[in-house]
Amino acid sequence: MKFSKTLATLAAATVLALGAGQGLAGAASPTVGPGLYTLTDLKTAHVDTGELEPDGHATDPVPPRGNRLRCYNVHHTGPEFSVDCTGPVSFDIWLDCSNGTRYVTDQVTTGNGARGVLVCPLGSKVTRGGGRQTSSE
Repeated sequence: MKFSKTLATLAAATVLALGAGQGLAGAASPTVGPGLYTLTDLKTAHVDTGELEPDGHATDPVPPRGNRLRCYNVHHTGPEFSVDCTGPVSFDIWLDCSNGTRYVTDQVTTGNGARGVLVCPLGSKVTRGGGRQTSSE
């Protein structure tokens, strides 16, 4: 009798421990580390990589693209965003992430255009993104 009580107690403790572990595993993890980007020059294929810089809140209004910048091939899934932008102007590519922060790449100045692949910090996802003209040319 005592053995079966001990076995029942052990089984109950195991079920509770497994349940608690699943609860912790399912909890949302905080965002960790910087967001990253890769910019590829559309004419020369030169690749530039770096860390995204915070640039405001994800709830800020969408930045105006500018009248001389054309962005296309927009795609996002999970933490990754990609877009091609061209125009005879300097520009950067911005990204809003579910952690509430807007991020931007370094400025692109080649005039050849670039393909940007941006990744939100670990634990967050893309909510929107695009290119924006940074020069008045």
